[in-house]
Amino acid sequence: MASIDFSIFSSPTKAYGSVSGEIDVPEPVSEGNEVFILQAGKGDWFSGKLKIVFMNRLQGDSEKTVIGLEDVVAPTSEAARDLIIRLENEVGLFFDKYD
Repeated sequence: MASIDFSIFSSPTKAYGSVSGEIDVPEPVSEGNEVFILQAGKGDWFSGKLKIVFMNRLQGDSEKTVIGLEDVVAPTSEAARDLIIRLENEVGLFFDKYD
């Protein structure tokens, strides 16, 4: 399991919010690799994969990987909202809307 974090934009210049949570990530992974987040639907604008832009392995009692993923730019605020609903319901991720 790895902790992930990425932002969702509702246009190229309007940040909508951030998504975080934990997903299963096949090892080994490194910056530049893509990770599978969500099964894309037929004709879906979101491919379901995001590129790793940074990662950090935390040492301690249990080694944990923290991964920053590339931002997602949705074509509209409605598309961003629909993707967020899927990420929460299908993947169990959490969304924090920006004010």
